[in-house]
Amino acid sequence: MKPSQGSVPFAATLCFLASPAFAFQGAGTPSTIDPATEEPASCIEIDQKVGSLKNLTKVVKDTYIDGFLRSYYESSSDPDPDQGGWRFEQLRINVNGQIEDLKWRVSWELNSGTAKLKDAWVKWKLSKNLGSTWGQFKRPTLYSFKLCGGFRLMVLPTLNASNLKRDKGAMIIGHLPDQNLHWALAALNGADAQSDDLNLIARVRYDYLGKGAYSKFEGAIDAPKNFVGSVAVSYSDDQNDAAGGGLVAIDSVLQGKGMFFHAEMVDYDTDFMANDKTTGKALSDTTTLSLTASYMLAPNKEMAIRFEDWDDLDDTTRATVGFNYYHVLPHKVKWSLNFSDLSSDDGAIDKQTLTAGLTINI
Repeated sequence: MKPSQGSVPFAATLCFLASPAFAFQGAGTPSTIDPATEEPASCIEIDQKVGSLKNLTKVVKDTYIDGFLRSYYESSSDPDPDQGGWRFEQLRINVNGQIEDLKWRVSWELNSGTAKLKDAWVKWKLSKNLGSTWGQFKRPTLYSFKLCGGFRLMVLPTLNASNLKRDKGAMIIGHLPDQNLHWALAALNGADAQSDDLNLIARVRYDYLGKGAYSKFEGAIDAPKNFVGSVAVSYSDDQNDAAGGGLVAIDSVLQGKGMFFHAEMVDYDTDFMANDKTTGKALSDTTTLSLTASYMLAPNKEMAIRFEDWDDLDDTTRATVGFNYYHVLPHKVKWSLNFSDLSSDDGAIDKQTLTAGLTINI
């Protein structure tokens, strides 16, 4: 059967038209022949360009954009006079991609009206049970900090998560063959940025009951039919004496049957130099605590409570009650209502806050 005209490959057609029988240079001079391949040089150039176009097409195909928007109205007795207003808590754009076995992400926060770089990392596998991360990424200290802001249970992160931040460096992650024990080792710039003192972090997680307790969604919205549980401990040592310090963190998650329980505790060394983001007071020689529980009232309705203790000299604590309505499951569109009572002997930070929020994940 005679092949149809449309079955001739595009590149082959161009190559044929570029052959000596059809392609001439100048006044009747045929195109040159590559001695290594015995093909017209113009044909090889076309193949190279087509190959480059295919590679570019693959890169574009493996690249995608996602992100989330979190806005809310907040009314607060802060402390006098009362305050209230609308604002963007987060407006995040992530550009993700993959080139062969390399996964990468670059993300920006736009809530202030200007772009601020957040993530800029590359990940790849070293072996079946080992992986690595290079660039700027979240410190591997707490589950609550590793969560995406668009998948949080409450409007605000836990007090411990709010005191952590991204950093530049390298990390190796791994797990044992049975995949019940997971670990991470990271070497980051730390408080002195590019000076020679590093922030070294080690984290170990054990899945003591099933798998998947540390879900990407905080809360019971992703709870399985049977309970699953995990516990983790991490150690962070910023070796800069003037601005660093050490801490030990423990966190655990138990969830299942429409329920979610999360506990975390961070013990800061006496030489820890940073201040708490919420109160502005020193974190050194404190042991901060956060306890969270939630229950699914219906497939798209969830109630949650959280208690937090700063362990400071002013006996600062915060109790929060929250309700989430998942307009589009699981976390595509979510309405949130939170009431929190921040209690402290320091009257400057003692306040009650009512927050109504909307989260959209794209």
